[in-house]
Amino acid sequence: MKKIVSVILAALAFSFCAAAEDVPFSESKSKGNGVILRQGCVLWNKADDGKIKWVSGKSGNADAGKTFTVSSEATATLVSSSGESKGNFYGIELDGKSYYVLKSQVWVSDNAKPAIKIRGNVVCRRPLLSSFLEEPALKNLTIGAVDGETKGNFKVFHYYNTAKYLVETVYIPVDSVSDSKADLEAVELRAKLDATKDADLKAKLIDMINTSACADELKINWN
Repeated sequence: MKKIVSVILAALAFSFCAAAEDVPFSESKSKGNGVILRQGCVLWNKADDGKIKWVSGKSGNADAGKTFTVSSEATATLVSSSGESKGNFYGIELDGKSYYVLKSQVWVSDNAKPAIKIRGNVVCRRPLLSSFLEEPALKNLTIGAVDGETKGNFKVFHYYNTAKYLVETVYIPVDSVSDSKADLEAVELRAKLDATKDADLKAKLIDMINTSACADELKINWN
């Protein structure tokens, strides 16, 4: 019995070591346009040891809806607060700086641009009303991405599912989604509004939203 237990423990130890084994840094050139889909997406950097890490003074975070250009695709060991694991990345250029982002938190295509779901509750897996589904993770004011493809009266919408930790692709009616600059800016202002307790700043933000060209669904009821 002891021998069996020892063999099992040895196998588990081997599996753990194999899982924690460093992934050699591998990178190839690539291109495309991208949109950050996860709020607070980490902008990683390559460290001197070839691993992707948070590098103090260089790394940062990005809001959902930020756009970038792709320069490469890479596979490497990711070092995070959860430990080390294999990561698949895009090397990107954002605001004039270079970073790496996890592929599972962004959308990339030749025509990718940020968009927002502003109204409605129709969500489908296919561009057909008969494929309607319940999708609690996709709420109005969810920031995502579209890439120009329209199927009938539906728009292909890509968003970050916070429950599954990955990007989902669904179809929603074209009048439920907007890629308007005014709407996207209004959503950013609403986020700032929710984050502040300063009464004067709140009033200023509400006025900026309500006097903008954004959709009525994004306006704030002052009363």
